[in-house]
Amino acid sequence: RITRIAETLMLLTSLESRNAVENTDPVALDRITADATESLGVLAERRGLVFDYTGVEPVTILGDGVLIRQAALHLLQNAVEFSPPGGVISITTRSLDDVIEFEVRDHGPGIPAYAESKVCDRFFSLTRPHSGKKSSGLGLSLVSEIMTLHEGSVVVTSHPDGGALAKLVFPRVIAG
Repeated sequence: RITRIAETLMLLTSLESRNAVENTDPVALDRITADATESLGVLAERRGLVFDYTGVEPVTILGDGVLIRQAALHLLQNAVEFSPPGGVISITTRSLDDVIEFEVRDHGPGIPAYAESKVCDRFFSLTRPHSGKKSSGLGLSLVSEIMTLHEGSVVVTSHPDGGALAKLVFPRVIAG
């Protein structure tokens, strides 16, 4: 665990020193979604969770595919960790007029009001409901830095109908 935390912290520090994404290619968000959910398949299955892809459109953006996959993976992993057993995690990708969005919604406890402005802060973490443990608090900070490099943003809030809603918002550079 300490090795993983150190590696994440080194990557975060490396990204913070960059001004822009170094490698940009067309990145298919539906493919990123499939890869990330496949990586989490065993963990999700163990908890009886189902990924709902009904909102996934074939959308392509311009960016660093490795970093974008990592950002998507962090959002999905948080959804898995905060979802109640047997829950559904909804994934949506959509192309709007001026942005492209990748959205993950869980049906867990949501985010306490006091934490909404802090969830992307380095070392801030909430207790996972099923384990009672906290993470390193680096994941959403890393996601935020990845999105800054892509001239986008990450938004994490409680959903009005319960659970959490996490969204990666990319500027519209390439639409698919």
